[in-house]
Amino acid sequence: MPATQRDDLTADETSRENARVNLGLALEAYPLWVERLTCRDLKRAFLAECSAAVPHYRSLFQGAVRDLDRFPVIDRADHDDRRLDFISTGFEDPRSEILRISTNGTFGRTLRVAWDLPSFFDLNHASYLRFSTVLPAFFSSLVRGEPSVFVISDSPRDLRTSVVMPALDGAILRRLILGRDEMTDVALVEHLRRARIALLHAKPSVLLDLIELDGAHDGGGRIAPAYVVCSGENLYPDDRARIEAGLGCSVLDAYAASEAGLIAYECRHRTGMHVVTDHLTVEVEAGDGSLGPTGTGQLLITNALNWRHAFIRYRIGDRATVTSGECGCGHDGQTIVAMPGRERAAYGDGTGSITAEEIGAAVAAADPPVKQFQVAPGEDHRIVISWVGRPGGDTALAAVLRGRFPGARFELVNVPAINLPGGKLRRFL
Repeated sequence: MPATQRDDLTADETSRENARVNLGLALEAYPLWVERLTCRDLKRAFLAECSAAVPHYRSLFQGAVRDLDRFPVIDRADHDDRRLDFISTGFEDPRSEILRISTNGTFGRTLRVAWDLPSFFDLNHASYLRFSTVLPAFFSSLVRGEPSVFVISDSPRDLRTSVVMPALDGAILRRLILGRDEMTDVALVEHLRRARIALLHAKPSVLLDLIELDGAHDGGGRIAPAYVVCSGENLYPDDRARIEAGLGCSVLDAYAASEAGLIAYECRHRTGMHVVTDHLTVEVEAGDGSLGPTGTGQLLITNALNWRHAFIRYRIGDRATVTSGECGCGHDGQTIVAMPGRERAAYGDGTGSITAEEIGAAVAAADPPVKQFQVAPGEDHRIVISWVGRPGGDTALAAVLRGRFPGARFELVNVPAINLPGGKLRRFL
């Protein structure tokens, strides 16, 4: 599309036929989702099904196995190299291409994840039902038959589309794309200013770009959602503060993955992210290789809702600290209280180490402010900080770093962007 032509954001790029198929799938999937979630001893039934119908486990066990402790830990590389070995032979669906999504690919090869109808519904619809349990006025903000939930993507692969959400009383979810060209971004800001937004959902870095565009664009009003949900990247405290100030509402943090759907979402008391334990089993692999329901280490995910593509004790690649117990919000179970994910915790400066948290706090104190940044170890104990910001910001940033870490050597690199469009932002490499 030429950059001089303003996009029509009221129209979809996907066909009406695709929208009709998606609605039909949702209506067909909903009762199956309810049936599966209410299955007696769902997790053991899932393991028995996988040991009988998934090639890798069928050859491993030679019979039905219902005890998770007997299943081995599986790496992402196993799924990359032998994907079909983890897909059940018991599911055939002519709509298999629709019931499939791919991982982002920022941290490695793209993995194509196959879903069955119940897990498809949970991934695309039930997440918003779960969010409603901690967003008290969410349902009253929805308008049946009108766009009410807006998902903003910066991926060039995504298309603008609309999906009717039966689980949300027939409200419409709209996915819109940021970053195509300047005129389309202006149209996007104007469109969102006019919309009644019950929920705005995006990666934190995308929301910050949207807020910047909104502030720079003339005209009346501002983008004003009732609620905001962030997922897809780490939500850093300073970014949360900027998003809440820019959009005028609180942010709900969520942890989701293509392989498992919604894994955990934030408590309204902000005690952490409560794990969705009705169908997910989350384990922590400690440094010594021991597995348990709590502790600090690598996360293992078992998704008992998806019987088509088996993710059992799957090492998802993220580090976290998990606790268990009762919360004042009513949750009783696992809670993720720290989620560094794939981020480095500290950097050597030649004489000791500086924590990522300390560096982040120093960069946040720079004036003029740094828009985004990324830290990586460099040669000769240098700490390399790539940053995005206004011209002249390097002088202020260098002064803050010298003042806080007088013995450390920093290398500052001004860049136009930290990550490619559609990628996941990481601060501490």
